[in-house]
Amino acid sequence: MAKEGSGEPELVVWNQNISDVLKVEFEEFRLVSDYYGIYSLEAGVVEAFLETSLVTAPVRAVLEHTLGGSQDNSEAPSVELNDQGVKVELAPPSQELLALVGSPDVDVRSAGGTSIKVSGVTLAGEGTPKAVLERYADSLLFQFDTKFQRPLVLARRQQSRLPSLQAIKKREGDLTFPVSEFDHEPMSLYWYGRGAHGLPLLEFFAYYQVLEFYYEHYVEAEGRRRVAQVLKNPGFSPHDDRYVSQVLRAAGRGSGNRRNERDQLLTTIRGCADAGEIRNFIRSDEDREKFFEEKDLKLSGKTIQVAVSDNELLQQVADRVYDLRCKIVHTKEGGSREGVELLLPHSPEAGRLHRDIDLLRLIARQALIATSRPMP
Repeated sequence: MAKEGSGEPELVVWNQNISDVLKVEFEEFRLVSDYYGIYSLEAGVVEAFLETSLVTAPVRAVLEHTLGGSQDNSEAPSVELNDQGVKVELAPPSQELLALVGSPDVDVRSAGGTSIKVSGVTLAGEGTPKAVLERYADSLLFQFDTKFQRPLVLARRQQSRLPSLQAIKKREGDLTFPVSEFDHEPMSLYWYGRGAHGLPLLEFFAYYQVLEFYYEHYVEAEGRRRVAQVLKNPGFSPHDDRYVSQVLRAAGRGSGNRRNERDQLLTTIRGCADAGEIRNFIRSDEDREKFFEEKDLKLSGKTIQVAVSDNELLQQVADRVYDLRCKIVHTKEGGSREGVELLLPHSPEAGRLHRDIDLLRLIARQALIATSRPMP
């Protein structure tokens, strides 16, 4: 059901839904990439499930509240708009959509869900079915959000990164009474990242901000170490300008206000990260190691080669993390945007960010652990 090399998902038929699939003309439809949707070139129709964003109410409840519905709730709310032969509908999902991408275990994709359906379009001539779907959905749903302050979005396919139950069992251990206390602010950022599944840019930046929280801690710690090194010199004399200058230089290198963000990130990673654990993490998965060793200029030209010294490994990690940070916030050192490629939400590059997110989460954990203190 997917065209060879199209990037479209394959239709998966289970024992539970085979009867529903056989009831529809499934040969006529293909699946829309990235979304829970279907399209038919012959019929000129593309349809996809909707979900709510930022609110917990189902789409149907939002439509009932904003557009009104029947008093006895016997009819689901719907919208039908027509112009020059093109029809756009917000309505309960069609039998074809339910059979091919629906799920009784997911409220959004059940018979009680809501879809957007665009018909009367020439998909082959207007662009890819995904582009046509996004064009009409962006326009109508943005209008809906502007008028009613209720964001509805296309239901997006998510790549599961959670470990299987079998994998969890292999790593399980007995919980112990809490003995460590963690800084609340960076821990809040860590949980924010953990809850941002499906939003890779937000997830990455949340873990980056965990490290950013500790910039001052590690940069000043390095400054104290450098100053102490000068002061401990047996030949040190406060009356000798050469030694006084060394103290000033050492103190300057330890000041966050005088160091750029790239240097502060490197100092923080060197202060909290365990190079051996990072190396083992990357090597534990052959695909992961290959991913970091090969350049992907659309994502990052900074590679990580694990067969180097610990110091060089942490340097490479910091370079890659900083490069991705600049692409996410669309800037570089000094605030200029010149020469920085944007990393956009839902782009193919953002979809390949999950391995970098896993690595950065590991380092964020190391930072939290390194700065923890005994529970009072």
